[in-house]
Amino acid sequence: MRRAVRGFGSSAGVRGPGGRPRRRGYIRLLQLLPSLLRQLDIRVVDGVAAEDVDDAVRWILERGVNPGDALISAAARGLGAVVITRDRDWERLPEVKSVILP
Repeated sequence: MRRAVRGFGSSAGVRGPGGRPRRRGYIRLLQLLPSLLRQLDIRVVDGVAAEDVDDAVRWILERGVNPGDALISAAARGLGAVVITRDRDWERLPEVKSVILP
């Protein structure tokens, strides 16, 4: 989780005065995202459930996975798709079927 928190602290001017409260706000927003999707009955992608977004948020916070990669992986897993990439970061997501090209 340290890596994920550090990542939030270094992006979009979050550091500096008031940076820590903003970072905590981003983390809280990520934690609330799945329940908000359920509450508002919002579907991100057909075939992707709020539980898939729960997993994506957990991967972001616990493993330091890039938020974009986490949402792509949630969609891929929900749809039973395979991710083909050259990005070795996908090794941190063994739950998702992926082919990592050299």
